[in-house]
Amino acid sequence: MRRPFALVISVVAAVMFTTVTASAAPAAGTGGDFGVAEDPKGPTKMCVDTAHERNLDAWACMGSDLIANGQVEHLAEDKKPMRPEVSTDQATPTQEWCEPYGLCTRVINDYTSETKANIWYGYGDENVGTYDATLRNNLNGRQPRLTTSLQLDGGPPLYFPEITTQCWEEIVWWPDAECGSNTMGGAFLPNEFSTWSDGPTGGERLENSNEYYHGLSATFRPTGYPAQSGTLFETPYFYCWGEDPCYVAE
Repeated sequence: MRRPFALVISVVAAVMFTTVTASAAPAAGTGGDFGVAEDPKGPTKMCVDTAHERNLDAWACMGSDLIANGQVEHLAEDKKPMRPEVSTDQATPTQEWCEPYGLCTRVINDYTSETKANIWYGYGDENVGTYDATLRNNLNGRQPRLTTSLQLDGGPPLYFPEITTQCWEEIVWWPDAECGSNTMGGAFLPNEFSTWSDGPTGGERLENSNEYYHGLSATFRPTGYPAQSGTLFETPYFYCWGEDPCYVAE
């Protein structure tokens, strides 16, 4: 049984990181001269509008999923978690694909896929920033090989003290089993369209004949604001049947 899409947002004490000097940081809650150039549209707009109406201390939106107060709320009419739209778009560069809203997966070939989320976040009734998080899985036999990428689309500089990928094995009628994780840190996005990438990093060999997926979680701190943390998204399944090599699409 695929785990509940348990995303968590927590507000922690605002601490100046070594990558930002005191003179460069705006007063907490002001955002300085940084801003988001446009309002989101579609399901993301509904999510952001709901966050504003509730005047939440801290929030993040990934499509129609609202993450706040240690919980995720699925605002879509069917009340189900946001799932990636799957395509075979191979030509569009990662920075331009799946923009500027939503959650998408594209199948590059039988053994490679890429999932990307556009995250909008803020505090109270203020839109503070937006960034992209992308997880690419290039399977090598029965071993995942993951590349994690981030891009700042708008708002203040972002520091990521921790980014974690977690592999999960589907277990029917029971909580899913962990199958390896990797924690990275120190990502800093100083200005609009700046990027960061880590990988490819090899995961554990997947011995069981089953379905698997990955979750991507992060702690991020905008300059001048408290930090937020949580699971950003979970990917679609990939498949490791019998003793054959794993593949990404049935």
